Amino acid sequence: MLADIISGIVASDADLLIVGRVKGVFEASALVEAVHEADPDIIITGPGDGTAGLDPVRLLFAVRPAKVLRILENGRRGLLYELRPNCIALGELSTASLMAAIRSAEDVHGICR
Repeated sequence: MLADIISGIVASDADLLIVGRVKGVFEASALVEAVHEADPDIIITGPGDGTAGLDPVRLLFAVRPAKVLRILENGRRGLLYELRPNCIALGELSTASLMAAIRSAEDVHGICR
């Protein structure tokens, strides 16, 4: 039912097009294959659609560029996963600056938990 509501919302916008839909419970590899074939800009997943155990980052790497919108808790909350280029000049590297860069990258891990 939630998938039908989301499909209706998307279909009501003339600028958006649904290029594929996977119904029922499926293997993670089947979803990744469907994403690869459809080549979408955004992938929407939700509770009860078989993606509960699937890491959204795996979907992001299945096709580029793509975003994963995960609907949570009966459609009341959601998370948007996005891979995007982000380049920060580190300047000349030393042991200390290398370790600082690694630690700063580590600090942003898990923001959506």
